[in-house]
Amino acid sequence: MNTSTIHVINRLEFKDFLLIALLLIPGITHILHTGDWVAYFRDNSLDGQFLYILSKLIGLYAIVLLWLQLMSGLLRIRLFDGWSPLIHRNLGLVTLSLVVLHVTLFVAGVSIRNGHFAYKLLLPNFFGHYFQKIVALGVIALWLLIIATVFAVIRNRLPIVWKWGHWMMLVVFALGFMHSYLIGSEARSGGMLYLYYVMGISGMIAWLSRIFMNKKATC
Repeated sequence: MNTSTIHVINRLEFKDFLLIALLLIPGITHILHTGDWVAYFRDNSLDGQFLYILSKLIGLYAIVLLWLQLMSGLLRIRLFDGWSPLIHRNLGLVTLSLVVLHVTLFVAGVSIRNGHFAYKLLLPNFFGHYFQKIVALGVIALWLLIIATVFAVIRNRLPIVWKWGHWMMLVVFALGFMHSYLIGSEARSGGMLYLYYVMGISGMIAWLSRIFMNKKATC
């Protein structure tokens, strides 16, 4: 280990190690739960299964980044040194990209397996079986996230929609949280289970704290 590496490690704070852990937990849990990825390229593997498995991994990272975005916005905290409104917006774009990639891989995997474009997965269906209802929660979260992003883009022309878009993110996180926790087996195993507890409880506390701060500011 060279001197520059040691210097970088010494400069790291507790929140930096915490952030690194948050980014490692989804990948490690997914690998331990999924096993050998090479198996999904063998002839006896189901069509589109690898895309489905990859979609689940991307989904885990998407909900973690969505939570970080929510916490930094509600509590106005700096996730690391050099944090700025620009980085906050860029994190939002990365989160949106992961969500879109998660959905794209999932739809592609199902389409390959069924032999036709599974466009109906992009429409919420609460009248089907359990799996379809849970997917519907994620679909609504996807479209609301896209709308919130559009509001952020046009915030300079219509400032009021920016406020709506920010509060809409609470609904996006709540729906995304329920969708990912109820549909994914990885979400209820290993370190991810405890991370979901942390995200759910801290998200609720941050929301209540923001309401309290807003009321205090208006008094």
